[in-house]
Amino acid sequence: MDKIKEIISSDNFKEYQEEQMNLLEKWQYVESASISPENRFELDKEAYFENYHNSAYKSYNYDKDVDEEILIKRLIKNLKPAKHNVWIKYRKYLKKLIKTQKEAKTDAPQKKEYNTSQFNENTYKLFCHIVDEYKKGGNIKFINIWYFLKKDIDKTKNKNILFNFSQKTYKEFVKKYGIEIKKFKKADFKYEEDELGILQNITNTYFTKLK
Repeated sequence: MDKIKEIISSDNFKEYQEEQMNLLEKWQYVESASISPENRFELDKEAYFENYHNSAYKSYNYDKDVDEEILIKRLIKNLKPAKHNVWIKYRKYLKKLIKTQKEAKTDAPQKKEYNTSQFNENTYKLFCHIVDEYKKGGNIKFINIWYFLKKDIDKTKNKNILFNFSQKTYKEFVKKYGIEIKKFKKADFKYEEDELGILQNITNTYFTKLK
């Protein structure tokens, strides 16, 4: 672990990833083996943006809006030689994630029809706006949106909200966007701390512009 701490202070993301792989291959990084691919990506993304993004951005002038896609491609490439089943499974998840993201980009939410027993026009437009503005990848993006609109949106400020989805009906609905949710669980440790505030800000900005 000391070597990981040393590497993470540099700007060599591939070396950091390789050292993680080496530790797990030797079963010295047992805790990591129990992390789901979804949460593993959130942790890798956090490490990347906090420690490597600034260096890459200055060197190559990357657009921050597409930087997550660059990270996924880099991870897929770095994980190619991995032999441990944990990393093989993670690489498969990343390949599926980038595929669903590309499909979602080519299939704009605004063009989708909606059931008026599930949405009213006001909430559907808000949903589409959040999908466009919320820079999150894959299933976790749509899971967080469900939790926010279902449970956490401030209805005292936003009274004209109709979001009548059970987990089952929402799973069916988001299939229209190339998203398949199997396990309906948000990353609690990230959602309450970071994501909820982001979703609230997107919503507040949207309704402020409508006034």
